[in-house]
Amino acid sequence: SIMSKKPDLIIKKGIWLPDGNGGNNHYEFVNGIYKYVCSINVLGTEETPPADLKVFKKGIEILYQPATIKRN
Repeated sequence: SIMSKKPDLIIKKGIWLPDGNGGNNHYEFVNGIYKYVCSINVLGTEETPPADLKVFKKGIEILYQPATIKRN
């Protein structure tokens, strides 16, 4: 997919949360009954993606997708 396309959904007022002191962190966004967790994975194994997205509906994970980090 091309990142320059207009997004289908924009959620504002997320919160940033550090995951310990190794550099991993994540952002959480809430939209009604959905919670979106965007993780930045600084530390991990060779199989760990640089980032990932999890979507929860009423507290149950309904989507996991590995992601890359685009730098300008």
